[in-house]
Amino acid sequence: MRIPHLAWDHRHDVAALTVSFANRIWHRREVADLILGYNATGRLARIVVLEASRWLPQGAGPPEALEAVRAILDGHVRAEDLAVVESAMERATARRPH
Repeated sequence: MRIPHLAWDHRHDVAALTVSFANRIWHRREVADLILGYNATGRLARIVVLEASRWLPQGAGPPEALEAVRAILDGHVRAEDLAVVESAMERATARRPH
């Protein structure tokens, strides 16, 4: 799987955004309508967006979803978590066809 990866279940209106590798989510934290999942080392690995149609633009890909999530998380999480999201944003825009 490529990182970042966006999986959006429109039927249940939930989106999962993988921002770094993790075999398993060890710890969870809720911020607004987001559930943040952390791997064993405490690094942010997955972000689940509840009511995704409310927070994400229609037809969003990973770059747009990451931008929306970063706006929600700004001021609510540690700087390390924002750095993981920004790193995923850089990788998402770097592999995007021009």
